[in-house]
Amino acid sequence: MKIIRVFVSPNEIGGSIVSFSEKNSKYLKNVLRMKTGDEVKVFDGTREYAVRLTTLHRNSVSGIICDTQCVECDRPDITLAFGCIRPGPMQEILRHCTELGVSRFVPLLTAHCSRKPSEKKERWESTVSGASAQSGRSTAPAVTEPVLLKIFLDSLQGNDTRLLLSTSADAAPFWSIMDDPLERITLLTGPEGGFQPMEEDLATQKGFRSVSLGSGILRAETAAIVAVGAVVLRREFMRKSCGPIVS
Repeated sequence: MKIIRVFVSPNEIGGSIVSFSEKNSKYLKNVLRMKTGDEVKVFDGTREYAVRLTTLHRNSVSGIICDTQCVECDRPDITLAFGCIRPGPMQEILRHCTELGVSRFVPLLTAHCSRKPSEKKERWESTVSGASAQSGRSTAPAVTEPVLLKIFLDSLQGNDTRLLLSTSADAAPFWSIMDDPLERITLLTGPEGGFQPMEEDLATQKGFRSVSLGSGILRAETAAIVAVGAVVLRREFMRKSCGPIVS
């Protein structure tokens, strides 16, 4: 039986009762044809709940919480900061990297992308919420408003592993990160046209290591997705081979 998962806002949950929004109610009643007594999985960005539907009206559906699960705690903490690109490819980055486990997205305004995207932040949040539900995540990643590259770099703190995707001849091969702790990662990828040399220099001054995915030229969205996938796969391999990674 297919598991139905629905993302809800925290204000739809009151005690042991979930009162679905009009949008979610129509989806459950009219699209999925759910009935009283059916069970759905509900997550609000912090927890996942098993909910049994008790009331179905024209524009309102409610249910009672039968079980609560904590959020997944064994995912790496990945921040993907990427140069803003066209809406379609940007949606691909948000969708696929959410499925892969990115914790937060930071759209960047750079020399090759100095204007804010036409899409609204609410649209991006809807995309990552849908991808989280589809991929079985209990939490949806955060998405920030677009920010200037320099402001983002100046805001960084902590001991995270910082990687900059680069096409420079001096960039180390991506597999060179294999010995790095990858529990908290900040991954910096460029827009169409990449970063300018002065932007890469600025990132390097902030502790980023330039790495390359190979000699081929990848589209901006492809590079971001492949890099995140490589980080997640490497970490999973190390966990299975050596046990939990301690950073």
